[in-house]
Amino acid sequence: MPNLSRPLPILIALATAFIAPGLLAQPDDANTTAGSDSQPDAQDSQTPYPSILLVEPEKHPTVSLSWHSRSRGLVRYAAELPYNIDALRVHLDDNVEAFAAVGGTRISKAAGHPQGSVVKAGFYKNDPGAPWFSDIDTSMPITITVRGVRFNQPVDLHTDTALLHAKYAPEDLESCGLPGDARECFATGSLTENLNRRVRPGIDTTLGALASAGDGSVTATQDSDGLVNYTFTFPYAMLRNLQDPWFSTLPGTFLEPYHFHVEFQVLKAGAEPLDWVQLNRNNDALRERLEREGSFSVPGTVYPPEAPEDFQPKDAPPPEDNAEPEETET
Repeated sequence: MPNLSRPLPILIALATAFIAPGLLAQPDDANTTAGSDSQPDAQDSQTPYPSILLVEPEKHPTVSLSWHSRSRGLVRYAAELPYNIDALRVHLDDNVEAFAAVGGTRISKAAGHPQGSVVKAGFYKNDPGAPWFSDIDTSMPITITVRGVRFNQPVDLHTDTALLHAKYAPEDLESCGLPGDARECFATGSLTENLNRRVRPGIDTTLGALASAGDGSVTATQDSDGLVNYTFTFPYAMLRNLQDPWFSTLPGTFLEPYHFHVEFQVLKAGAEPLDWVQLNRNNDALRERLEREGSFSVPGTVYPPEAPEDFQPKDAPPPEDNAEPEETET
């Protein structure tokens, strides 16, 4: 018989060399058997959340607008609205058209949070010449709800980010003798935030009007399945332009906006809100230092950069030759 004692160890070694890498590459779960004490890594078992906070567009929010009529009592409009642009708004009832959208005034004013998401519900007049709410009882508030907003990850709710934004037609401003910069008015849920200094408190903005200290209010809730709901309540008089010289708030005695919307911002779970008071102080200190230095220089650089003496821009006209012609001897 041939002697197999020498090739056998070699065959075992070769088989181990081919099989071992596959065994080493098996996931931890493959090595976990019933009764084993080994457990998979907890971090591997969790699905990471997206880096950007977004709404889930497949889940349409329900937007409602309610007010009180002196003759009809409570009037309420409601509709499930897809996220869309205001040009694709839908007719609710009476003189009201509505839309839901992502983004809003906070974004356009560069006052959004990098880890936040803004949702708004807006309304337009179907007939610009007719009142918003016929026969309204001004002793009762206007209420707007935005319910069933789903995000792509857990969020924290912040009612102080709430806004009410009203827009007025330029021709209406002119007919009432109002300046062109009166075309927008704002009411905020914060007593201190001024939207990155893009609004003018007391002129076009009422700070804290939607806070507990103001005439309006904002409440926010989150269902067990993560759906977010916001409720805005404010008096009809809050739609009056702050620069209107007539101080009456009775229906028909002041200029109504042709459009208004409410909005709110949520943050990723655990994200810290921005301290706008401190950010404004930092900006002021930086501006003062740059003005004191007389330039916008950055340490280690020179601004504006010093160009070489013979530098000419590409589009610059050729230099004029003002040199006297040299005399030649004849």
